[in-house]
Amino acid sequence: MKLLTLVLSSLVYSVLTLAQTPSIEQIENSLNDTQWVGGAGIGKLRTGGPALYIKAEMAFQVDNGHLYYLSSILGGLDKKIDSRAKGLCINSPPREAQLVVSEDGKSIDGNVVLPDYNVETGTHTYYTIPLKNLKIVDEKNLIFTSIPVNIKGNPINVRYKLSRKQSKTTDELAAQLKNCLIEKPWIK
Repeated sequence: MKLLTLVLSSLVYSVLTLAQTPSIEQIENSLNDTQWVGGAGIGKLRTGGPALYIKAEMAFQVDNGHLYYLSSILGGLDKKIDSRAKGLCINSPPREAQLVVSEDGKSIDGNVVLPDYNVETGTHTYYTIPLKNLKIVDEKNLIFTSIPVNIKGNPINVRYKLSRKQSKTTDELAAQLKNCLIEKPWIK
């Protein structure tokens, strides 16, 4: 009897846990055509707070089942990429968030595929940054951790917390993203 109770309890826990984890499609639908404003904490102090906090603004759109975004982080990183690459959409397409359900089924993880363009050689390459624990809380807050590497090649955790809001910058990002995904100049 105890074994049956234990098995049933485990089954109920598993069903509840899986039910609490939204599907990739639900996440993508929640992010489609949205704008977010907030920040990212980098590193940790002994007090538990972030060692560095930066402003972050993002616009998302789903195109043919793929989730894309443009962002303004670190005072306009994408604008710097735009000027260096001579066209954000041509040589530096929108970033793609490739989401997956974690192995334990308890969270949404994945990778961000980032384009890189070498002005000197004219070559395009792509690299990925892992994403962990992406969640949307009450359709108002977007929380996730990205894990880029620092200058020494060591991974660092960057914890994003954004609110669903519009700003002048996110309006510009959303308009540019929409145009990029219609024209797709980087694949022509």
